[in-house]
Amino acid sequence: CGGKDIKVHKYERIRSKRKDGKEWKHNEFTTYGIDKQSTSFKQFRELLYKNGKKTISKEVLDLLNPTSIALWFLDDGCLSRRKNKDGSPGSYMLRICTYLPKDQNELIQKYFQDKYNITWNVVKADGAKDDSQWMLRCGEKEGRKFLAIIRDIVQKNIPSMNYKVLDI
Repeated sequence: CGGKDIKVHKYERIRSKRKDGKEWKHNEFTTYGIDKQSTSFKQFRELLYKNGKKTISKEVLDLLNPTSIALWFLDDGCLSRRKNKDGSPGSYMLRICTYLPKDQNELIQKYFQDKYNITWNVVKADGAKDDSQWMLRCGEKEGRKFLAIIRDIVQKNIPSMNYKVLDI
C-alpha cells in the first residue's frame, strides 16, 4: 500500500503462571509485533474497514498477491481432514472463515475463480450467530491448487505453520 517500511519486532520471553504461590506452568514463547503506526497499515485499514466494519471489495482483492493470500489463510483459514463413517481418515477440506456476508464471500469466490481457476463454495460459517456470517470451503482437488500458490511462501518464511499447507 506504500508508505514507510513495516517494522516487525521479535520478542522472546519466558512466562510462568502461578497458582497458590507455586509455579505450575513455565512457557517459552516468541511473539512478533508490527509497528501499528505504519502508513501502510493505516491505508490498508481504511480500505478494509468502511464505516468501522470490515468490508471486502474488488479494490481490496485487486491488491492481493500470493504472500498476502498466504497470510490471510494462515490467519483465517484451516486445513482439516474429514473422517469416514467407519472413523478412518477421509478427504481433506480447506476453509477460509471470513465471517462476512454472503455477497462479499461470493465476490471473493469470483476473484479466486477468475484469477487462479480455484472454485470455492460459499457456505454458512460454522457457529454463525445469524445469516450474515459466511465462509469459503473447498475439497482436496481445489485445495491442492490453492495450497500450490502459498505453500513455498509459508515453508520458507513461517515453517511453524507448515501444518496448514500439507501436501494433500
